[in-house]
Amino acid sequence: MPQLTFSIHSRNAGADLFVQYEVVPHASRLLQRVVDHYAAIRASGGAEGLSAATRGGLFNRDPLLQTLEFGRVLTLTLEQGAKVVSVAGIQTKPYDRLPDAVRRLVEQLGALPTLQALAGAVRLVANEALPAMTAAKAAAADADATSGACTQQAATQSACRVPDRPARQTAPAAGPAAATPSSPSAHVSPYYPPICILLRAVAGCLVLPCIESAAVQKAGAGGAATAASRRQLMGCKVSGVLREMCAAVLAAPMAADLPADLTLVDEGPGDMLQAQLYLHTYLCNLALHQQRTASALATELLAVPEVARLRWSGLEQLAALGTEEAAGGASPAHAGWLLLNRRLLEHENKARFRGNLSMGLVFNYIVDAAIMPANDAWSSPGTAASPGLVPSRQRLAALAAPIARAMCAEAEALASQSPPNPHLGGLLRSLHRVSSVLHSVISGAPEFEKHAALPDALEAVGWVLCAISTPGGLASSGASPATMVVRQVYALFVEASRLPPTSLAACARRLLPTGLLGTLDFVIRQELAGSGEPEGSIITACTLVLDAMLVPIMRARLESCRAGVPLPLRHKAQRRASPAGGKGGGGPLWHPQDELGLVVTLAKLVRREAAFAVVRLAAGAEAPSGTEHLMNMCTWGPMLCRITTGGMSLPTSGLVALVADLPALLLPASGGAGATTADPQPLSPAAQPAERVRAAVLETITLCNRTLLQLLEVYCDSLAVYMGSREFARAMLGPTRQLERLLMMPASVTIPTMQSSAPAELLAAQPQRLLAALGRVLEGAAAAAAAASHGQPANSTVSPVWLTTPELATCVPQSIGMMAMEEQLVGAVAGWLRGGSELDVGMLVSAVASWNPGAAMVIARLQREAASGDHAVLAEAARACMQLALTEYQAWKPVREAAAAGGLGGAPLWPPRVLRLCGNPSCCNLDGGGVEADLKLQRCSGCRVLRYCGAVCQREHWRQGHKAECAAVASGRSVSMFAASASPAPAVASDIAGGWVCMAEV
Repeated sequence: MPQLTFSIHSRNAGADLFVQYEVVPHASRLLQRVVDHYAAIRASGGAEGLSAATRGGLFNRDPLLQTLEFGRVLTLTLEQGAKVVSVAGIQTKPYDRLPDAVRRLVEQLGALPTLQALAGAVRLVANEALPAMTAAKAAAADADATSGACTQQAATQSACRVPDRPARQTAPAAGPAAATPSSPSAHVSPYYPPICILLRAVAGCLVLPCIESAAVQKAGAGGAATAASRRQLMGCKVSGVLREMCAAVLAAPMAADLPADLTLVDEGPGDMLQAQLYLHTYLCNLALHQQRTASALATELLAVPEVARLRWSGLEQLAALGTEEAAGGASPAHAGWLLLNRRLLEHENKARFRGNLSMGLVFNYIVDAAIMPANDAWSSPGTAASPGLVPSRQRLAALAAPIARAMCAEAEALASQSPPNPHLGGLLRSLHRVSSVLHSVISGAPEFEKHAALPDALEAVGWVLCAISTPGGLASSGASPATMVVRQVYALFVEASRLPPTSLAACARRLLPTGLLGTLDFVIRQELAGSGEPEGSIITACTLVLDAMLVPIMRARLESCRAGVPLPLRHKAQRRASPAGGKGGGGPLWHPQDELGLVVTLAKLVRREAAFAVVRLAAGAEAPSGTEHLMNMCTWGPMLCRITTGGMSLPTSGLVALVADLPALLLPASGGAGATTADPQPLSPAAQPAERVRAAVLETITLCNRTLLQLLEVYCDSLAVYMGSREFARAMLGPTRQLERLLMMPASVTIPTMQSSAPAELLAAQPQRLLAALGRVLEGAAAAAAAASHGQPANSTVSPVWLTTPELATCVPQSIGMMAMEEQLVGAVAGWLRGGSELDVGMLVSAVASWNPGAAMVIARLQREAASGDHAVLAEAARACMQLALTEYQAWKPVREAAAAGGLGGAPLWPPRVLRLCGNPSCCNLDGGGVEADLKLQRCSGCRVLRYCGAVCQREHWRQGHKAECAAVASGRSVSMFAASASPAPAVASDIAGGWVCMAEV
């Protein structure tokens, strides 16, 4: 039977013809009669009950095949009407403005008799055609097996028999080669092509004339679009056509092995692919209706068992792709949907969709169809999800992790295209929905379900953030979704913080391939590049995640190195430069800076706030307006200290806890420390010696301690100025919690920082200046307290603001005592106490005595012992005064010794050899939006060791002392200051007085 077609010369001409000749009602009634006629044949005994003449007039003498052919033609006719509606603009124009003929055609396509006829045809496919096709395929396979066995037996007998005459030659068959069981055309069921076309046509009849939720929402409750949409949904529910379509697609055969040349394949697989695409598009429309308009009716349709099974089967198919991606598979090896066969999809994209189809769009539809109805399923622990609408929390989390991985890989592939694929934005929005649903799932779960689902949820959100924060992802979706996912990551880690250490370590192992810490670093840098001022909550969220996971992730990385497991995370500079993933870069690489880069960024943020405060102090201004920058220093400084030292009295957490573990976890060093060059290029895990990773950790600790010691002096001076301002006096009249935090900060940071610093590094930081600044804070606090209490002594006030000030006073003699016990520092301490520096000991004693007379007595005793000139006596007096804190101080000795031993080849930890950093210790450069490893550094042409991010940093460091260092290294007098093993560079003629040497490209 020929297919009915209409030449559409205008957008409305086809609709006029369909309505004028009542094509849709006639085709629907005829389709229903065809289906009923076959049912009657089946009831009367099937094909055997027909006369020979009747059977002779059928296709292949098969009534089922005849019915499928008639159904194919009739459903194609109805699909043509749906295409007419789509061409008329039902998805783009307001429903009220469509021509009358188009609206009439929409009503006919959505009428209950039409949908019932379509449902009957699909039911016939699911209950009769697909089982018949499966049975025929099994029979053919049995026949092939029997034929193969007979052929093998005959060959064996022929081999055993002595030939008495030549074998008879058989002439080759003319025409095309005959199909063999292994060829694409072998055993192709005649049912398959009409089945695929029929299912595609029915799915098109559902999705093409569908009135979208946006049009309904715009029309309002009383609009024509609302009434027409409700009729469509009600007809779909009553007829059961959606249920039958989902059941048929689930029962259809999965993707078989397709030939290399897809032109050898008929149109059946392409039609099935389009049917699956249409069906998921319709399910996405239903999910939008559920959220915006007819929520109850759409929810009923989405919760039908067959519909729910199809939705979650799609997620299972995507999860299988993610699992294969994790295993390194280049193409799907499982028998999955044709819709997810990449080769077939690309072939059909060229043949049918004119380049408008991509795997990213397919992922988008499959995920949205399943995830959107689950958005509000678990709003609270007591909320029960609609039956059949969503699976269990744990099942959803287990599926989400590999799905997010597969979608992340696809997002990188789409972003790598030039220009980026337009479907990238939709894919990223779907990923964001996955993250939101997981956040809802974990937030509303009971404790036992929450702990079981957290590892999967954390991995999934890690992949989501990885995809959204790529340059292509940020260009498509902007920074806002990335910051929202960061908040969701933080919320999940708040839950994970309650897990036992073994479970937290398991979460860290799951997070390794996602590169979560590096991604958080990139998000902060992008925020800075966009606005210049990062949102405080984002930095807080990132640093709390860093605090919880840095050490577990580093330990998991090192365990993978020891076990020889390939590390999939590449160096960030290569990862950002090669968004396609895995292509280029010399294979999978891991570098410690991939995990430690976020610490570097936080340190630079702290430096920047300190630099801002220095400018304000130099200008004679009071505290920064609104104490915003003072609070930033008060917040980010302790965060950096906690990440470094754990914020504990013992080195049992933070980076310092990792120092002792490094030798036991890494592979033995191959070559020795001296074999490493000064060029910090990323190495493969197998080539990274223990001391290289150890040096990276020690360099990070040194960087943080240097930054904190710089910050403390500036912070104390800014706080002292603020306490003498009117703004502070006004703040004392209100809630004082913020003021308490400001005064607590120096006490919480000073002691841990000094305890973990190598003596040489501590001496270079000029701690006497910090001691003087602490005295000024205590003096200013005493004056402010006296003013607030109308002249009474400071230590007699009862305001909560001053409750922590005695503790701050205590840390002054404790700091002096700790340094006096160190052999390398006791001479310097004696000089400070004798008055040989900018430290006014008398003022310091007076300021401490205002808050803690006992602490002031300790300082006075140490001053007396220093006046004797005997350093041993001073050290012994310090030990006597430090009896209560001596055990704690000795516990930090391995950390100080490790830092004092130096980095690669025993060289100083600054400038760093492993971390890729600007050589200026005061560098605050956070521009460009990339991570620190991506900064374009230029080598100093004098010493050939230090690298700078720009001329500004080079000039600043030149004035701070690099001029003398550079000349010493260039002349070969002090090679150990910088170079780990390389010979010094020759002297540079451009090193002129008052200037600086030029920089060469690295």
